[in-house]
Order: sequence, then structure tokens, then C-alpha cells
Amino acid sequence: MYKPQNGNLLGNLLVVAGGLLDGIKALLDPVINDLLSPLLDPLLNSLLKGLGIDLNYVEVGANLTCSNRAQLVL
Repeated sequence: MYKPQNGNLLGNLLVVAGGLLDGIKALLDPVINDLLSPLLDPLLNSLLKGLGIDLNYVEVGANLTCSNRAQLVL
């Protein structure tokens, strides 16, 4: 984490606040991953599938013509 070079009060307060937020995040990450992820992942996947959105699929091709140069097509 960033620490100010000249130890002023505001910089030190920001360092302490950042440390507290990092600690809270470290405590909540396993809870979110273990409890909420199995519940929300299937719901979001079915919602995205129903909307026709696929996050893993990208088709890359090329548009070739005799008169122009090649163009990348996504």
C-alpha cells in the first residue's frame, strides 16, 4: 500500500483507513465466494442466456475484398 513520504496527518489517516478496508475485504471475500457465488451464478447465467448474451464467445474473422485492404471483423 502507498505510504506518504512526509508523515502528515491526512496521509497517515488514509493509510490507516486503507489498511482497515483491506482487512474487511479479506474477511468478506471468502464469505461472498462461498455463500453468495453458488446462489447468484446460476441466476445471472440464466438471465444472460435469456437475454442472448454470451460472455465467453467471440468470433473473429476477416473481410477480404479485391479493391480494399483486409479488415478485422468481430
